[in-house]
Amino acid sequence: TSFRIGDESAKICNMLFGKFSNEKLGIVGANKKQNTIIDTYRRPYDFDKSVIICRTNANVVGNAIDLAERDRSLFFEGGISGYKLDFYLALWYYCCGKEPLHKDPIFKKFKSYKDLCDYADEAEDIELLSAIGIVKTYNTKIPDGIRKIKECLAKSKNEADTILTTAHKAKGQTYTWHTFLENDYYKMLDFEEAVSIIESDMSEELKRSAYKAIVEPLNLLYVAITRAKGYLYLHEDLSKWIIANRIKTEMRFNRIIREEIQDLKGDINE
Repeated sequence: TSFRIGDESAKICNMLFGKFSNEKLGIVGANKKQNTIIDTYRRPYDFDKSVIICRTNANVVGNAIDLAERDRSLFFEGGISGYKLDFYLALWYYCCGKEPLHKDPIFKKFKSYKDLCDYADEAEDIELLSAIGIVKTYNTKIPDGIRKIKECLAKSKNEADTILTTAHKAKGQTYTWHTFLENDYYKMLDFEEAVSIIESDMSEELKRSAYKAIVEPLNLLYVAITRAKGYLYLHEDLSKWIIANRIKTEMRFNRIIREEIQDLKGDINE
């Protein structure tokens, strides 16, 4: 039983583990004041106090750039140094063909920005791919964006307009503010395809091993969902998956009812 989350969040967690794990969760949400919002159009800057929980550091930085443009005061869970803002500035310089003024050894491994991007693709390095995505999205906005973020830092968490964090850094935290899940988590379609492959023709030993590989991104999503004690706003991909599964469940339930009615009519006619 969790006294942090409500019934809706608990149902979503149980649904996720029921579909994508060989272990059932069975969590019960006891917080009647907690609300989970599906398919929302609201954004963190619509509220005086908000929290954004991302999967990657890169998406924390992207959100920070957007919020700093709106002059929101920002607090980085775990400390701003853990998000390596200067790395994104260096990566942008590298993208522009300039020498990156950063000590990160990754810049010495490659002859060009293209080589670095090719490596990120081949290695499927999520953090690096996300950082490259931020450079591509914000491009010339990055230098001023990084500077503005540093100007918008709140002195304490309570003084901030928005708290920014990854799910990993949010472990153990409880948020009473309007809490948003960013749309950078493991995609629901990827979960479904992985389970489909696992359940096809694998041996029991291979199945156990494969399910362990799904557990990490699934647990990360679970951590993010269960941080909010107040309003929780789910990201688009998860919202669509929940809605689609509820429609499927309702259709299956209606079909079962229709079949039972037909059986009952048959019994009566006999």
